[in-house]
Amino acid sequence: MDAPYSDATIIAAQSIYAEKFIAPEGSNNWSKQGLLVKEGGSFDYLLKITNETAQEYTGLTVYDTLPQIGDRNVFATTDRGSEFDVRLREGITPPEGYTVFYTTSAEVYQKSMTEMVNTGILTSSVSDYSAVTAFKIVANEGTALNGESTFEVRIPAQAPNQLDDASMAKLHEKTSQDQTSGTETWLEANNSFGFITTESPSVKESNTVWARIPFAGFCVKKVDGISGSAVSSAEFTLTDASGNVIATVTSGEDGMFSFRELTEGRYTLTETKVPEGYMDRKLSITVMITQNPVTMEYN
Repeated sequence: MDAPYSDATIIAAQSIYAEKFIAPEGSNNWSKQGLLVKEGGSFDYLLKITNETAQEYTGLTVYDTLPQIGDRNVFATTDRGSEFDVRLREGITPPEGYTVFYTTSAEVYQKSMTEMVNTGILTSSVSDYSAVTAFKIVANEGTALNGESTFEVRIPAQAPNQLDDASMAKLHEKTSQDQTSGTETWLEANNSFGFITTESPSVKESNTVWARIPFAGFCVKKVDGISGSAVSSAEFTLTDASGNVIATVTSGEDGMFSFRELTEGRYTLTETKVPEGYMDRKLSITVMITQNPVTMEYN
């Protein structure tokens, strides 16, 4: 007797949906997941809406809030978990037939897209794009998203040149995730966007992408030069290339100590206090931390 079998074709319903991507500035190597960036690093978001249907959609309105600590999704129901601010580095160039409106209000981080998108706080002109907190892109009268077509717009973004106290507090709370490359942990900014049309007035949300600022760390073991045994209570200070003190630590019972939350650069490690019974040899060494420009990992 022949085994039973089935012969069927599954047809997925056509729809209109949003996707968000992220890539280095000017690159088309888009990711729907995330990107490692430097402090002050430039990158781009891509906002894409695909209309798989044969129907024409009018009145397309796209709305996005830029990442900030305490931000929420487009429905204002879930914390995105962003740990640093992302800002525009310049104005947005919309597709033909669309207009961009901006706001610098912090109100957008506590209210939903539905509450904010038609308020009077959005304007077509701002003096400082780095102060923008949210924007919307609106189809002009007569502009439609035709059937079987896409809407795409590139958003020029930038990580902060210097992390603020709130972001650093988030970093201090993090558990180390040491990797062989030297990358130790990171801060993350998360972002998604929403859209509506006249024919589909309920807010739809895209996927979320992340931007991470990674940090380096390294460990040192202080040992006796003759016996090789661990030496505790030795004090070491790490300074940056400008002579600023990054941290001062003391070796433990196992002789180990570490420095974390570092970025690319030249550092000087100096023994500033020797344990009792040892001579001060004015030990000082240079530590170079480099970052791979492609993978953004540290060595």
